[in-house]
Amino acid sequence: MMPQVDAYSTAELGPILGIDPRNVRERAKRENWQARPRRARGGGSEWLLSSMPKATLDAIIAAQLAERGVALPEAQASTRPSPVSGAASLAVQLAEIEGSIKAVMATVQGQAELMTRLERPLNLLLEHHVRRGDR
Repeated sequence: MMPQVDAYSTAELGPILGIDPRNVRERAKRENWQARPRRARGGGSEWLLSSMPKATLDAIIAAQLAERGVALPEAQASTRPSPVSGAASLAVQLAEIEGSIKAVMATVQGQAELMTRLERPLNLLLEHHVRRGDR
């Protein structure tokens, strides 16, 4: 399974968010992200995911999924005006988004189940090769 990440450095967030490190720091200050000391070589700080707004977390998740080959459904712009307006229009949009989220969650869940099924046999194979001295 993938390691759980609860914080990112400025250098890691720049490429994920598509901005340079200076802009990461400015965004962190503007959005009041919390930081902790970075334990890796070079020190510095790591920005805590728990302190980031939803829009930033969504951008990070979308970038990570794209990196793993999971395509999120794109928002489709309609060329014709919607017959529904106001609150009804928002309800329709929310239903479409919910459907997209369910599709992404099903894909992620399927990948997680696949990884779970593969994890034990791969660990056994690795253990076998380590015992034999193979590399």
